[in-house]
Parts: sequence; C-alpha cells; structure tokens
Amino acid sequence: MLIIKVNLWGFTTNNQVGDDPKKAFGFFIMLLFFAYPLALIEELLFRVVFWDVFIKVYGHPLDTVWGLIGNFLIFGFAHYPVHHSVFLCVFVQGTLGVVLSLIYLKTGGRQGKLGQGVFWSTLTHGSYNTILAGVGLVAVFYMPHH
Repeated sequence: MLIIKVNLWGFTTNNQVGDDPKKAFGFFIMLLFFAYPLALIEELLFRVVFWDVFIKVYGHPLDTVWGLIGNFLIFGFAHYPVHHSVFLCVFVQGTLGVVLSLIYLKTGGRQGKLGQGVFWSTLTHGSYNTILAGVGLVAVFYMPHH
C-alpha cells in the first residue's frame, strides 16, 4: 500500500493510493485544483508583498538585486523540509524563487503590469508543482516493487 503524504505549510494529510492508478489520477486532479490557487497565494506573497518590503528597506539603487536576494532566501527557507540538507534545499528552492521573480519582472510585474507579472509567475509555479507531483506519481507506479 502506497501512502502519499502531502505536507503544505505545516498541514499534513495522508492519501492512500495503493497500486490503483484511478486513485493516483484522482490525487493528480486534486493537486491541479490546489497547485494553482496555492501558487497564486505564494506569488502574491513572495513577488508582491516581500518585494515591496525589500524596496522600502533597501531603496531604489539596488532594489532588484536586494529583491532577488531576499526572494532567494525567503522562498528557499519557506520551502525547506527539515529532514533534508539545508544548503541543498534552500539553494534549489531559492533558485526557483529567483527564476519566478525574473519571470515576474520580465512580464511587467514591477513596471505597472502587476496582474500580468503575477499571472505568468503563478502559471510557471503551479505548472512546476504539478509536473513534479506527476513525475513522482509516475515514478511510484513504474518503479520495481521489492
């Protein structure tokens, strides 16, 4: 029996999937309904709220640099699972935070097109989460059982 454990911001749920692909598909559909709304909340928090804080604290000349550094650190530590290497997890998740920040910036997020920037970073973030979960489910069903 396979149990998929989902831990999101401290709230944990266990989903018994077993070897039934229908249950796994149901879990994947559920993920789609949660991945994008939660990605939207995170994007608003990390790209809009935290970014404005960094700009107000550090000022205009280095606002993009400090915003990227801040997003790297905050996003990295916010997604750090305690049972893994701190450096590796913070680096990987922090790098994702920087990529999402660059998407937000390049699509107009800081140039008066807030909705457009948030849309594209949320689409990327939700897609990333969904793809990772899908790859994980496929790996579970196609890995040899011992």
